[in-house]
Amino acid sequence: MIRHLRWKVVATNMLLISLVLLAVFAAVVLISRANYRESVQQQLYQALESGDYGSRQPGAEGIPCFVAEVYASGTARVAGNSYYDLSDQSQLAAIVTEALAQEEDTGLLEAFHLRYLRRTGYTSTLIAFTDTTLESTTMRSMAAVCSLAGSAALLVLFLCSYLLSGVVTRPVGAAWAQQEQFLSDASHELKTPLTVILSSAELLNQSALPEQAAYIDNIRAEGRRMKLLVEDMLTLSRAQRSAGALPEQTVELSETAVTAALPEITVSLRYDEDGLQRMYLNGEDVTKEIRLPVMSMYASDVSAIPAVRDYLMELQRSLAREHSVIMDGRDIGTVVLPDADVKVFLCADVAVRARRRCLELEKRGTPKPYDQVLKEMEERDYQDTHRAIAPLRPADDAIMIDNTDMDFEASCELLLDVIRGSVGH
Repeated sequence: MIRHLRWKVVATNMLLISLVLLAVFAAVVLISRANYRESVQQQLYQALESGDYGSRQPGAEGIPCFVAEVYASGTARVAGNSYYDLSDQSQLAAIVTEALAQEEDTGLLEAFHLRYLRRTGYTSTLIAFTDTTLESTTMRSMAAVCSLAGSAALLVLFLCSYLLSGVVTRPVGAAWAQQEQFLSDASHELKTPLTVILSSAELLNQSALPEQAAYIDNIRAEGRRMKLLVEDMLTLSRAQRSAGALPEQTVELSETAVTAALPEITVSLRYDEDGLQRMYLNGEDVTKEIRLPVMSMYASDVSAIPAVRDYLMELQRSLAREHSVIMDGRDIGTVVLPDADVKVFLCADVAVRARRRCLELEKRGTPKPYDQVLKEMEERDYQDTHRAIAPLRPADDAIMIDNTDMDFEASCELLLDVIRGSVGH
């Protein structure tokens, strides 16, 4: 979070500085060009007035130019310094003709790379010309110098901005860390008394008088609401510390490719030295990988492929025959194992499930923002309940359990009671 804020400060500073430098350099270039052009115009005017028609040699003060004097009879006289080759009469005639055809008395002859100044007299028209190559070269050189200077200035300013941003964001980082610590500590400290309150309310409810029932229900309802708020605080604190840790990936699923890969897949269950169940894919332990968010994201899409469902159904039934298993899934009781000894349809409010999922992901080192988890869970619920093949629904003989207001220990105890009651031991 703080790193993001720091880079945001740097980016904002660099954007503002870049705009300022761009405006300054643009103003320098534009003003320089305007001044240069004004100087050229003055010297062209002086050439017309001097009568020597630009006799200054290259390298002398001023600019090299040549002057054409066109008489009413149509004849012309051209004079200039050695900077120009005035021997090509046809080209000179084309230049003069082009200049005479212009509506303005001053301007550019782009075809000849010349700038001109025209003055019409009683007996003749004087036109002074100068090459624009020097002007273009000067402007390009100035632009290059400004670009180099600007780049060097931006580099120095970037380093300064980066260092200063660390100083600026340090108090923010400290305050943010304190806030996160407070949220975490407060959430943990509040959970215990809330659990006691809810447990006590449950015990009171069993022996409450009719006139007391409403008050106890209020205590239970507000206690549950407070517990959800505390869990939200804890989830928010943890999610903020680790937001963005898991990169999102986009995977294109091809039904043909998935179906073709099925014969090469083998899945097996094993138990480690501690008695914990491990899942193996083609001999490789994938117990952690199958619980990653990206797996859940595409589970519904893959399971909608008929060949995949047929393969998984046989695989799950085989595992149930070979092992004493507790199998969870959205169609286990209705399709996969319709003759299971015990069927439980375990459900909870989607917001509570999303919070639990966030905590689970954080413990596994693969955190994900709560809003994203909630959205994905809602989308999967909709897909699974509306799919054509084996849609999500409780089996007719399933025991319904809503553990929205239960913690993990209470849920496990209730499930064990259901199992003991169903199988007789």
